[in-house]
Amino acid sequence: MLGAKKKRGLGRTAATGLVFDSELRRAAVQAAPPVARLGYTLGKRMASQQLEEAGEAFGHLASMLTSAGPQLAEQLGLTRQGPPPRCRLLPVVGGAAAMAVAVIVATDPGRRRRLQRLFVH
Repeated sequence: MLGAKKKRGLGRTAATGLVFDSELRRAAVQAAPPVARLGYTLGKRMASQQLEEAGEAFGHLASMLTSAGPQLAEQLGLTRQGPPPRCRLLPVVGGAAAMAVAVIVATDPGRRRRLQRLFVH
Protein backbone atom coordinates (compact mmCIF):
# COMPACT_ATOMS: atom_id res chain seq x y z
CA MET A 1 0.00 0.00 0.00
CA LEU A 2 1.37 3.39 -0.96
CA GLY A 3 1.37 6.36 1.35
CA ALA A 4 0.18 9.83 0.43
CA LYS A 5 3.71 11.18 -0.06
CA LYS A 6 4.67 8.26 -2.30
CA LYS A 7 1.53 8.73 -4.43
CA ARG A 8 2.31 12.44 -4.86
CA GLY A 9 5.86 11.61 -5.89
CA LEU A 10 4.67 9.06 -8.45
CA GLY A 11 2.17 11.54 -9.85
CA ARG A 12 4.86 14.20 -10.13
CA THR A 13 7.18 11.78 -11.93
CA ALA A 14 4.47 10.71 -14.37
CA ALA A 15 3.55 14.34 -15.09
CA THR A 16 7.17 15.33 -15.78
CA GLY A 17 7.62 12.30 -18.02
CA LEU A 18 4.47 13.28 -19.92
CA VAL A 19 5.70 16.83 -20.41
CA PHE A 20 9.15 15.86 -21.75
CA ASP A 21 8.20 12.88 -23.89
CA SER A 22 6.56 13.98 -27.14
CA GLU A 23 5.08 10.55 -27.90
CA LEU A 24 3.35 10.44 -24.54
CA ARG A 25 1.98 13.95 -25.13
CA ARG A 26 0.61 12.92 -28.54
CA ALA A 27 -0.96 9.77 -27.11
CA ALA A 28 -2.56 11.77 -24.30
CA VAL A 29 -3.93 14.34 -26.75
CA GLN A 30 -5.41 11.59 -28.92
CA ALA A 31 -6.88 9.67 -25.98
CA ALA A 32 -8.37 12.67 -24.18
CA PRO A 33 -11.48 13.32 -26.37
CA PRO A 34 -12.83 9.74 -26.30
CA VAL A 35 -12.24 9.52 -22.55
CA ALA A 36 -13.95 12.86 -22.07
CA ARG A 37 -16.93 11.76 -24.22
CA LEU A 38 -17.19 8.51 -22.28
CA GLY A 39 -17.06 10.36 -18.97
CA TYR A 40 -19.71 12.82 -20.18
CA THR A 41 -21.99 10.03 -21.41
CA LEU A 42 -21.65 8.02 -18.21
CA GLY A 43 -22.06 11.11 -16.06
CA LYS A 44 -25.17 12.16 -17.96
CA ARG A 45 -26.69 8.68 -17.62
CA MET A 46 -25.93 8.52 -13.90
CA ALA A 47 -27.32 12.01 -13.34
CA SER A 48 -30.55 11.19 -15.16
CA GLN A 49 -31.00 8.03 -13.09
CA GLN A 50 -30.40 9.94 -9.88
CA LEU A 51 -32.84 12.64 -10.97
CA GLU A 52 -35.50 10.01 -11.69
CA GLU A 53 -35.01 8.48 -8.25
CA ALA A 54 -35.08 11.91 -6.62
CA GLY A 55 -38.22 12.81 -8.59
CA GLU A 56 -39.99 9.71 -7.30
CA ALA A 57 -38.88 10.47 -3.74
CA PHE A 58 -40.08 14.07 -4.00
CA GLY A 59 -43.38 12.86 -5.44
CA HIS A 60 -43.93 10.57 -2.44
CA LEU A 61 -42.94 13.36 -0.05
CA ALA A 62 -45.30 15.82 -1.73
CA SER A 63 -48.22 13.40 -1.56
CA MET A 64 -47.51 12.74 2.12
CA LEU A 65 -47.35 16.45 2.91
CA THR A 66 -50.57 17.24 1.08
CA SER A 67 -52.45 14.52 2.91
CA ALA A 68 -50.95 14.81 6.40
CA GLY A 69 -49.54 18.35 6.31
CA PRO A 70 -52.50 20.28 7.71
CA GLN A 71 -52.97 17.83 10.58
CA LEU A 72 -49.27 17.92 11.39
CA ALA A 73 -49.17 21.72 11.32
CA GLU A 74 -52.16 21.86 13.63
CA GLN A 75 -50.58 19.42 16.09
CA LEU A 76 -47.32 21.38 16.09
CA GLY A 77 -49.19 24.60 16.71
CA LEU A 78 -48.07 26.25 13.46
CA THR A 79 -51.55 27.29 12.36
CA ARG A 80 -53.07 30.55 13.52
CA GLN A 81 -56.42 30.52 15.16
CA GLY A 82 -58.13 33.50 13.60
CA PRO A 83 -60.89 35.50 15.21
CA PRO A 84 -64.40 34.15 14.77
CA PRO A 85 -66.17 35.51 11.71
CA ARG A 86 -67.87 38.80 12.45
CA CYS A 87 -71.47 39.42 11.70
CA ARG A 88 -71.62 42.19 9.13
CA LEU A 89 -73.55 45.15 10.45
CA LEU A 90 -74.87 46.64 7.22
CA PRO A 91 -76.79 43.57 5.97
CA VAL A 92 -78.32 43.04 9.40
CA VAL A 93 -79.45 46.67 9.72
CA GLY A 94 -80.68 46.71 6.10
CA GLY A 95 -82.67 43.53 6.61
CA ALA A 96 -84.20 44.88 9.81
CA ALA A 97 -85.15 48.15 8.09
CA ALA A 98 -86.74 46.31 5.16
CA MET A 99 -88.69 44.13 7.57
CA ALA A 100 -89.88 47.22 9.49
CA VAL A 101 -91.01 48.95 6.28
CA ALA A 102 -92.83 45.79 5.22
CA VAL A 103 -94.62 45.58 8.57
CA ILE A 104 -95.56 49.27 8.51
CA VAL A 105 -96.84 49.09 4.94
CA ALA A 106 -98.79 45.92 5.65
CA THR A 107 -100.49 47.37 8.72
CA ASP A 108 -101.18 50.96 7.53
CA PRO A 109 -103.58 51.13 4.53
CA GLY A 110 -102.87 54.83 3.83
CA ARG A 111 -99.15 54.31 3.43
CA ARG A 112 -99.77 51.22 1.35
CA ARG A 113 -101.82 53.27 -1.15
CA ARG A 114 -99.14 55.97 -1.32
CA LEU A 115 -96.45 53.38 -2.02
CA GLN A 116 -98.60 51.70 -4.63
CA ARG A 117 -99.17 55.05 -6.39
CA LEU A 118 -95.42 55.76 -6.19
CA PHE A 119 -94.45 52.50 -7.86
CA VAL A 120 -97.39 52.08 -10.25
CA HIS A 121 -97.55 55.61 -11.70
